[in-house]
Amino acid sequence: MPSIRDLAKEMNVSPATVAAAFRKLADRGLTYVVRGVGTKVRQQSLLSDALGGSVNVAPVGSIDIASGAPDASLLPNLNTYLHRLDVPTALYNVDLMIAKIRDHAASFMADAIDQRSAHLTIASGALDSISDAASARLRPGDRVIVEDPGFAAASSLLRSHTLTLVPVAVDDEGFEVNAFADAMQQGADAVLYSPRAQNPFGSAITRARAKALRDVIERHVNDEHGFFVIENDHASLISEDEYNSLTPSSDTWLSTRSLSKSHGPDLRFAFVAGDALTIDRIRRNQALNRGWMPTIMQNLVAALLSDEEVQRSVVVAAKHYSNRRQRLIEALADLGVNAHGRSGLNVHVPVTDEGTISTALLTLGWQTRSGQAYRQHADPFIRLTPAALSEEQIDVLARDVAITLHSGPPVVR
Repeated sequence: MPSIRDLAKEMNVSPATVAAAFRKLADRGLTYVVRGVGTKVRQQSLLSDALGGSVNVAPVGSIDIASGAPDASLLPNLNTYLHRLDVPTALYNVDLMIAKIRDHAASFMADAIDQRSAHLTIASGALDSISDAASARLRPGDRVIVEDPGFAAASSLLRSHTLTLVPVAVDDEGFEVNAFADAMQQGADAVLYSPRAQNPFGSAITRARAKALRDVIERHVNDEHGFFVIENDHASLISEDEYNSLTPSSDTWLSTRSLSKSHGPDLRFAFVAGDALTIDRIRRNQALNRGWMPTIMQNLVAALLSDEEVQRSVVVAAKHYSNRRQRLIEALADLGVNAHGRSGLNVHVPVTDEGTISTALLTLGWQTRSGQAYRQHADPFIRLTPAALSEEQIDVLARDVAITLHSGPPVVR
């Protein structure tokens, strides 16, 4: 797009007017800024972001390290447990949570509840609970602090609720404290964040960082208006990192934990904890909108969470993901490539030109994920997901990334 100054001159309006228009375009996710270049129009729509965004079509034989998905071989075989189910026929007199799920919810969310007067519910995945939370507690135009780079689908979801995003930079330990304090000082109504396995940077909030961020929130919260803390602990079971939460800093909060990464994305199931009013509003919305989650699904989830073999496999998977991620980061470091990924499934690699690097790696057989959909003011990067790679494949990938970054477009093998 043209510069603010040039467009103001062309349209015969003040630069302040054009700057305000540019801010609205960015808030709605229609544009993004490239440092040293200017404002560019996004190629993806809100829907493509929500569905994972568009990626290059991989040639036959290419390896997908773009999807951010868990290793399918480490997920439980749902067919095994579906065949074992004996589910009573349900009509219309169904509780939102069956007794088995209610029991599991209390233990699954125990550390998130932290002895507070919390209430529990369930949802069709993390995004479903975030959408319900936004409807329950936020109004159009409210300002929501989000991670930059951050989860693209969640950002698109918030925009669809006509909320204003306030991007705050992250590092390996979560939100940068000074940037977070600046955002709070300028006025914010809520925050959406991941305490660990942050997507796509791989942050995990440390105990010291969590305390510093909670202190910032407590200093700036207006008791009349309040401040809504939304926690997306989407990979709780497959993350080996300590859980450090920002929810104790506010009386208005919600924490959601899905089973997508640990038991399979197709389950579309999440446990949710929050303050009494938030959970009550969500339950009312669910009752009016969806009624209840199918008891077949609830019984399947209860069976999975009760099975000792599945429990052991989840622990093995968490160790596997940690080892694969760390091996790739170390292999890249040995080749002079800086990368991030303290937690979760993904590795974040800073680049100068996302499109060029992604295309170059595609010619070498690697389908990677460009960072464009995830960032607002953050620098360019590509995201790599080594979750399903062997150690040998990780070493080859690291070498190809290093060659591409240091030598320009490679020759096709």
